[in-house]
Amino acid sequence: MTLSRITNAGREPRLANALTVVLVMAGAAVLGLPDAALIPLLPVVVMFVAVVFHRGRMPTAGQLTDLIIPR
Repeated sequence: MTLSRITNAGREPRLANALTVVLVMAGAAVLGLPDAALIPLLPVVVMFVAVVFHRGRMPTAGQLTDLIIPR
């Protein structure tokens, strides 16, 4: 394994999570969901995507922090 593969290994899942959340939120906005409803929808979408990408296991607090605030 090369060094670049090791250092970039954690980026793909976070990128997939982020893109999924953005696509779901953009889809909700395009479908006409009011802005006041989009704000509370965001944490629900983030949690749902996190659980789906972690194969049904609830992510730990550290993993959720990594999903929201990339290091």
